[in-house]
Amino acid sequence: MKLRPRIDYGTEHLPKYGQILAGTRWPQFIHTRAWKVDWDPDESTSVLEHIHYLAVRELRASGVLDEPHGRDDEPPEPVLGNLLELKMYLADRLGGRCELCERRCGSDRTAGVAGVCGVLESRISSSFLHRGEEHELVPSHTIF
Repeated sequence: MKLRPRIDYGTEHLPKYGQILAGTRWPQFIHTRAWKVDWDPDESTSVLEHIHYLAVRELRASGVLDEPHGRDDEPPEPVLGNLLELKMYLADRLGGRCELCERRCGSDRTAGVAGVCGVLESRISSSFLHRGEEHELVPSHTIF
């Protein structure tokens, strides 16, 4: 397998990634932490998931994710009650009361109750540089 020089990665087949590497596009998390979302942690998970869905749709439709910037431009300022906070809250909620695997056992790992699988917290079984992907992604850091 012939590898292309690192300079080509992300430019031809992954243009947005190439722009992030070149410093002319902000990574998406920069925009999600600056995107104000009205949400209440006391709402049900399904309501919060729907709020998340609508906020992501609105963010994408706004065009802000596609706006280029100059190398010296400052990133958008984070706001309280942003989309990234909602994403993190939902991840904690879904991981704390296990609903992530097909068993959906509902064990509360934040209270120290193991799930059907016996897992109390996320574990990393392996981490390595994977070289078997498309040339734009090689090497990719793979975590299992």
